Amino acid sequence: MIDIFYPILAAFGFTCRDVETIDGRAAWVPAEDNYKHFLEYMNKLYAEGLLDPEYFTQTEDQSNAKNTNHLYGAYCYYACWVNQPDETIWREYDGLDPMVSDYNDTQMWPAKDVNQCGNFMITKNCADPEKLMEILDWLFTFEAALSTGIGYPLGSNPKRADCGYTYEWLDEKTLQTHTSYPEDEYDNYSNFAYAEVHPDYGYFPMYRTYSEARSDAPQQYLTENIINHYADYYKVGWPSTIKYTAEEADELALITTDIESYTDEMVTKIITGELPLDQFDTFREGLKTRNLDRMLEIHQAAYDRWAKTQE
Repeated sequence: MIDIFYPILAAFGFTCRDVETIDGRAAWVPAEDNYKHFLEYMNKLYAEGLLDPEYFTQTEDQSNAKNTNHLYGAYCYYACWVNQPDETIWREYDGLDPMVSDYNDTQMWPAKDVNQCGNFMITKNCADPEKLMEILDWLFTFEAALSTGIGYPLGSNPKRADCGYTYEWLDEKTLQTHTSYPEDEYDNYSNFAYAEVHPDYGYFPMYRTYSEARSDAPQQYLTENIINHYADYYKVGWPSTIKYTAEEADELALITTDIESYTDEMVTKIITGELPLDQFDTFREGLKTRNLDRMLEIHQAAYDRWAKTQE
């Protein structure tokens, strides 16, 4: 389910609900002082009925149904039309610039330091870099965009002669595709394509002209909102290229599972009022008894190793 915490957490100076660096220090966000103020604000929203009272108990399908029925005044879907297909309604929702608070006056929006889609890298183990670069060049062609985005042309695969795509340009910017797939084996063309033809969406560079030309109104609206409201405020809370040793990873897995479960339980109780906010210090002590210090020690060591590579 889409997480309502993030845009509000950002107002209190955080980019995530778990580990991030604060002035070079590895920190468990829910144990930080400002997080207490965040919980106080969330409890206020819950008490006043501004936060869905079923937020912590409902399924994703139930949340989506409320969205579809236009019952939310604000929500955190990046693509506002996903569960609300009526354009006259989803255009009523616009992005908001990152919020600030009495405890943080810096606007920020959670971001990753590595774009995980559309990257192409060559390692030292590549036997033929030149050939690999030829493949990279091909990936930015119109033909490759169709292949990686849709599949193979109808009739081009002898083993699946009746499967594939055809296309036509309705005008200079509107491309219409038609697809055929084995309906006795797959529920839809996407499942067929992902299983037999190409990786899931986003794993290869995209021919930009083609990508822009096929963008429809919802996609363009999303792009506009990202550019207008979020892109200027991106902040990386925890570098995605930080690496752990096998021993560190094993130890972290055991500690983190317990800490995350405890954190989720206590945070939910404080926000819903089941526990008073003055139990926050007790909550932090509970984190310590679950080896929070050791968990942060491991994260700090990994972060310090990473930081040396950036010098």
